[in-house]
Amino acid sequence: QGILKEYDPEQRSRPAIINFLAQGQCFTIGRNNQRHYLKAIQPSTVNQWNRDALNGLHQRYPELKNSYDALCAIYDYTIARRAVFLELPPRQRLPAFREPHRPIIAYLKKKDIANYLNLSYSYLLHIWNDS
Repeated sequence: QGILKEYDPEQRSRPAIINFLAQGQCFTIGRNNQRHYLKAIQPSTVNQWNRDALNGLHQRYPELKNSYDALCAIYDYTIARRAVFLELPPRQRLPAFREPHRPIIAYLKKKDIANYLNLSYSYLLHIWNDS
């Protein structure tokens, strides 16, 4: 529960926000993103699934593997969505961002949204009410 933001500090002087995680959203920490870190936007509870326990469940209930893979795919989609936003012209990024993040946008700082969308804070403020 709660809302988290995910950072990637890789080769950056200031870590980039690469994802916002809403309540109930699944995320994975794999070999490729061990340097990512999370910061709570609201008081949050994170439930950890032990890898060995998951493997045991997969062996006993093979159908659960499909559910787990689907949860991982949703997380991968949210990470990839940022790249789509960044390909848009700067003026179109905020409207595109607002739709999928509508449930949590009131809890996000505008400076964090600017970081996520790779926009200057002053430009984000300029377009905030236009979109």
